[in-house]
Amino acid sequence: MLRITSRTLLNSHVQETVKGRSLPPTINEIVAADFSEIEAIGDSPARGIFILKHIPTDGLLVGKLLNQDVSKSALPAEIRMTCNLLHPRLVRGYGYIKYSDNEAVLLQEYIPGQDLGKKIQSMHEMKHSDVMRYMTHVMEAVDYLHTNNIAHRDIKASNIVIDDLNNSVKLIDLGLACHVGNVFEAQIACGSPASMAPEVWNMVHDGTDNTPIDLLRADVWSCGILFFTMLFGTMPWQELSLTPERYIKVMLAQCPLVVGGSSLLTLLRSMLYAKPKKRPRASDVLQALKGQAFGVSDLSTWRMAFKYTRLLSKDTKRNAAEA
Repeated sequence: MLRITSRTLLNSHVQETVKGRSLPPTINEIVAADFSEIEAIGDSPARGIFILKHIPTDGLLVGKLLNQDVSKSALPAEIRMTCNLLHPRLVRGYGYIKYSDNEAVLLQEYIPGQDLGKKIQSMHEMKHSDVMRYMTHVMEAVDYLHTNNIAHRDIKASNIVIDDLNNSVKLIDLGLACHVGNVFEAQIACGSPASMAPEVWNMVHDGTDNTPIDLLRADVWSCGILFFTMLFGTMPWQELSLTPERYIKVMLAQCPLVVGGSSLLTLLRSMLYAKPKKRPRASDVLQALKGQAFGVSDLSTWRMAFKYTRLLSKDTKRNAAEA
């Protein structure tokens, strides 16, 4: 049993937290609460993410260990954003437990389900209805963040958790999120390489880190990669070897996702434009997902076409790079 703290318990506050009732829009330092560790989440306990049981109430929360300055004058952005942003498609933050000025545990809601990445790996094909439902939920979360001038910067399948209770999804992990007005952050490349927008990837590849990028449009690219992954059961690439926009252009050109005059491919392609300014806003993607019925009866055929493109010869890839 892991005893996170040891002083007098603030019973009323923690009970309100665990039961998920409405809390005031403030960041609560939860002190002296007794928790026991249930299990680590992820591949290794070293990640510092655990399912925690609140002993007095038997309620479950998720704790994330943060090794950052947690003095009152400098709460980590992840704590501030997770606790202050309230949306049904975002993971809920309830407060934090402070160890020292350099260490704290962020307390978040427990979502009973697996992450989307594991679901994709375990299934040969996702149902089209689930793809559209989950993507709509993700875009609702991203649109909410963008409306508040916040970029997530690490949108990927493993940061989407499926709630088994109602077959909905929530976006988690605001560890890299930042306000779009932060010029310093806009000059730093971060995120998962296989989901990075070309302009972000170019920062890493070329070593140029002094040109601010459009963080919101970079999020839209990552959403496009997520959409692609759900539709076809795999990412278009695991590592970026070719110029991303050229590679995806060749792949998608061989998968004409057009049904009844509506084009799912058109929406997907628009999210993956090489030039950020040509990509739609998150709100535009959300409106398209909600406003059109993308009924797909022959999705399996398109998936087979995509699998064929994965067998592109080296010559074909070389031609794509020169396109």
